Amino acid sequence: MVCLGNICRSPLAKGILHSKIKKNAFIDSAGTASYNIGRSPDPRSILVAKKRD
Repeated sequence: MVCLGNICRSPLAKGILHSKIKKNAFIDSAGTASYNIGRSPDPRSILVAKKRD
């Protein structure tokens, strides 16, 4: 999964895919820009993921 900064859409999509397919499958997320390297996912994305289980 790829998005601009890798702190919102792609980490959320990665989590969704992990919940839908085999647990041992390789899934990763990435950004096209480098300004968020090392940052955690955006708190709003984390909240959306928690609300949707």
